[in-house]
Amino acid sequence: MFYAPKWTTLTESSDTGIATLTYGASSIVSAEFFVTIEANDGTDYQSMTYKVRVNSARKATGNTVSTVGIVDGASAPAVATTAGAGTLTASFTVTEGASAATLNCNAVSSLTQTVLRATWQAISNGPGLTLAQS
Repeated sequence: MFYAPKWTTLTESSDTGIATLTYGASSIVSAEFFVTIEANDGTDYQSMTYKVRVNSARKATGNTVSTVGIVDGASAPAVATTAGAGTLTASFTVTEGASAATLNCNAVSSLTQTVLRATWQAISNGPGLTLAQS
C-alpha cells in the first residue's frame, strides 16, 4: 500500500513523531519510508531525503518490538540539496506502543531556520497495517 501524508513540523535536535504504524496482535509488519526534510531561513534552503526501513512485530499479549534503519542517506546521501550554506542531518528512532510503533525524526540544521519540517511516502507490508501521520 502507498501512503503520502502532508508536512510535519519538526523540533530541532528532538525526536519528533512523523508516522505511526498501527496493527493487530500476533502479527509482523514492515514499511519503507522516503522521508524528505526541509530547513530554511527565508534566504538559504536545505533539503535531504532518506530511505528508512521499519520492521515491527507484536506478540499476542500486545508487546511491540521494532527496529529502524537508514537504508540510504546515512553517510553519503543519495539525494541532498543545499541552496546556500550549511548542513542538514537527521537520525531516526522508533517509539514502542501497545498496538503501534511511531517513527521519529531528529533533524539538525546549521541554519537559524524559520522552517524545519518533514514529509514522507511509504510502501508497506503486513496484514492489518495502517500508517498515519503523527
